[in-house]
Amino acid sequence: MLAVLIIAVLVALLAILRGGSLESLAATKVKWLWLVWAALILQAGLRILEPSWLSDAWALTVLVVTNLAIVWFMALNRKVPGMVLAGAGLLLNLAVITANGAMPVSDYVFEVIDIDESALDAAGFKHERMTDDTVLPWLGDVVPIPPLREVWSIGDFVLAAGIGYFVWERTLAQRKRGRHGMPRS
Repeated sequence: MLAVLIIAVLVALLAILRGGSLESLAATKVKWLWLVWAALILQAGLRILEPSWLSDAWALTVLVVTNLAIVWFMALNRKVPGMVLAGAGLLLNLAVITANGAMPVSDYVFEVIDIDESALDAAGFKHERMTDDTVLPWLGDVVPIPPLREVWSIGDFVLAAGIGYFVWERTLAQRKRGRHGMPRS
């Protein structure tokens, strides 16, 4: 999701302009970060290698399990700003993907962005056109972002808000504590 990365970079730049620092962001202490790395490496590895034994059902299982590992990481770090919000966004996406076996995409976005289904499948996991049988359609990919040729769901917006909030708060953390590490009065 290129847009999430763009949002994180823009938020970091704004926070730096307000006196924050990337050092403060980098110094953020989190528990069990290896869960995120393991999940992302497994997802990317299977996506790149595309092993013959990886059926649609197994791909969905891997996607759900690895994303639940990331949600677990966020739950373990719930006191870190933005983690609960980001985890909620990821859970919204998992709910619609699990209910449908893929991320449903509104026909409207195909017209606005001028993309076809094969381009969506290249996005990282299976997508499908939204139909009358789609479960939880309002949680699917229904918001086109034409300049980036991306399609977002409500979960994507909540996830991006959580990541943006995390980057903002952690980039400004040192400024908020003051020069000597003591909270400002």
